[in-house]
Amino acid sequence: MNTNVDRSGVFKVISTEHGLGQTRKAGYPQYNVQTEVTAHYDDDTEQWVDYTEYEMEIGVRQCLFGMVGKQGAKELGTTLSYDQVCKVFKWDGADLQVLADIEPGVEFQVTLKDNDPEYADKNPFQVDWIDDFDADPKQKIAKCTKEEITGLNAKYAALLKKKATPAAPKTAKKAVKKTVKKAAPKVPEVGVITKKKKPAVPPPVAAPAPTPTSQVDQYTKNKAWGDVVDLKGDVTDEQLRGAWQNAIHDVSNGQGEEALNGEGWWKVKDRTLNAVGGI
Repeated sequence: MNTNVDRSGVFKVISTEHGLGQTRKAGYPQYNVQTEVTAHYDDDTEQWVDYTEYEMEIGVRQCLFGMVGKQGAKELGTTLSYDQVCKVFKWDGADLQVLADIEPGVEFQVTLKDNDPEYADKNPFQVDWIDDFDADPKQKIAKCTKEEITGLNAKYAALLKKKATPAAPKTAKKAVKKTVKKAAPKVPEVGVITKKKKPAVPPPVAAPAPTPTSQVDQYTKNKAWGDVVDLKGDVTDEQLRGAWQNAIHDVSNGQGEEALNGEGWWKVKDRTLNAVGGI
């Protein structure tokens, strides 16, 4: 790594030369980028400091493939560096030639850390991470936005519900003994009632359950999804799936598809269409 920086930390850089190479031992594809440092992030002031006058350089080497997986069960696959190269250089990850042909002038961030003492004499620092030019320099891990978390909740609602630890039952509070006489139970009152005399009110009569129509009673998941797709309007598939999963979760009270009957799937259809209509 060709570099003449004098400290570790987060730097803003601009690429001056790109090339696709191979690792020395295994011959894995490796993306090599030479950069000029334009700024350094000062942790104390939490500000970017202009470094263009110092003419510093950082060489970035990103191995794209390697043996990944758990110990004893590793296999050839893409690395985290592959993911970051796709992100930073706006590469679709499909063609190495396209990656090699990307023009210099890409601005991004490079995080340097102290190198292994065995190699520190020759190269005091090593590249630990690369990220977008406007990424948060204080962020040490990847974080989803609120919108992305909402989508993930909808997508994996059934699995989350299945794995969730049930809430512990509430412990009933012990009754406090009192010597005073218990008051008579309260009943709903109609109209204006004096404190001296309250007429007894008969218990409310439950309204009869609505008789489902044959169309609602025999409604199915497939019919609901077909109607949603036909009437969804101008929304993306991702938005539609998110609204669909949210509706299933709400209508089933978190119990999932198995708890839904014909009337339930009818409600899922209506809630999904109401949701996507507002997107």
